[in-house]
Amino acid sequence: MIRSKTAVGEPCRLAALSFLFLVWILAMMVVAGRVAAAESADDPLAFISSFADEGLALLSKEEQDSAGRQAAFRDLLGRYFDLPRTGRITLGRHWKRATPDERAEYERLFREYVVVSTTRRLQGYADNDLEVRGARVINEREILVDSRFTTAGAEPVRVQWNLFKGEEGLRILDVMIEGVSQVLTQRNEFDSVIRAGGGEIEALLEVLRKQTADLAKPS
Repeated sequence: MIRSKTAVGEPCRLAALSFLFLVWILAMMVVAGRVAAAESADDPLAFISSFADEGLALLSKEEQDSAGRQAAFRDLLGRYFDLPRTGRITLGRHWKRATPDERAEYERLFREYVVVSTTRRLQGYADNDLEVRGARVINEREILVDSRFTTAGAEPVRVQWNLFKGEEGLRILDVMIEGVSQVLTQRNEFDSVIRAGGGEIEALLEVLRKQTADLAKPS
């Protein structure tokens, strides 16, 4: 499995980067085995391929500055990911006891952190490949797309995409890397931050504020 380099003592950053691994893969891949002429938003394989095409096109705009790229990725993620739902799942049991103000700020910070972190990671772009192999229906609302991610000099990594079908169509909800759910892994990390902060959700919000502000600074 590809590992991200993170500093010791930053549990929140470790958590968010787990989720960002799926964003990084899609944003920087060349898709093999695309679905020919498949344009339906209800086709899970076409959905993943379409997102990959847009991410790759975005990367090719070398003249785009950091702010412009962040804005473009904010739009891209909003159309392909169910970040509000993913954020609620990630916060877990703490969501129910959060105040309306805490929920609103958490959702804003969660989305913004994903955007700025993804933009920053684009600086390390390298050619990669993702082979989309097939899809399996889990239930009437969820579909699992199976794929293999490869990069030069490394063993292929099995990546499974958990898609959720809501009122707006398909959206990416979670990713399993070699069978490990990244959203559930991140939930444990967020929970650790909150528990270390005396059980206060504000402890997580404070870390997210700092991480987002730091990553938004020009590199």
